[in-house]
Amino acid sequence: MHYTIGELAKVVNLSTDAIRYYEEVGLLLPHHVDPVNRYRYYTPEQIGRITEIIEWKECGLTLEEIGDMLGGADLDKRQEIFQQRLADMLDKEARLARSILLLQKRIAALKGASTEMKMVLIIDDSEFVRQCIADVLERQGWTVAGSVPDGEQGLELYGRQQPDVVVLDIGLEGMDGIQVLKNIRQQDPNAKVVMCSGRGTPEVVQECLMSGAAEFVAKPFLPHVLADAVAAAVQSPAAG
Repeated sequence: MHYTIGELAKVVNLSTDAIRYYEEVGLLLPHHVDPVNRYRYYTPEQIGRITEIIEWKECGLTLEEIGDMLGGADLDKRQEIFQQRLADMLDKEARLARSILLLQKRIAALKGASTEMKMVLIIDDSEFVRQCIADVLERQGWTVAGSVPDGEQGLELYGRQQPDVVVLDIGLEGMDGIQVLKNIRQQDPNAKVVMCSGRGTPEVVQECLMSGAAEFVAKPFLPHVLADAVAAAVQSPAAG
């Protein structure tokens, strides 16, 4: 079975101009060119080749690097190319994150002090959960003042950053979350803390609230439930 350039373009979801360009730079050659009408024909195996080209371009590889890969670069060479592209992309990601944070701060400043972005401190031993919480709250306009896996780091950061609210897990290594809650409240009697834990029994919830938590959110949580709890905690009355 052979494909025309138009049929190939449909199969790989690419324009015919892009395919012709890859031919011009030597990354893809037609299996057969009709000497009469000059139609180009491609084999099913070449679909895999052009798919590789597309994937490697998405990974940020240059055409020269893609040519090396298609030319049979050895494993060490491939690893070197991939590691360099990964390093470049991580650097871009870091610079983009800094730019996003700067824009968030600028927007907050323009909104005025009354609607200024508020800061949240996240204390949870799961990196995945911390990232989920951060994603939910950042979409609501919060700035993450810190994201740490244990109570010791959390207490130190609370003292330095003085966030508007803390989202705190119970099952932490070393000092458990309820003790961290009590220590935060000793530092700052007006601290607003949202406990977020899978230990959602009535007894545990009651203990958290009696220890000074403003809200309790059970894991796994729905994004809007967490966001509403954090908003409610901020609006809760200060300790008398």
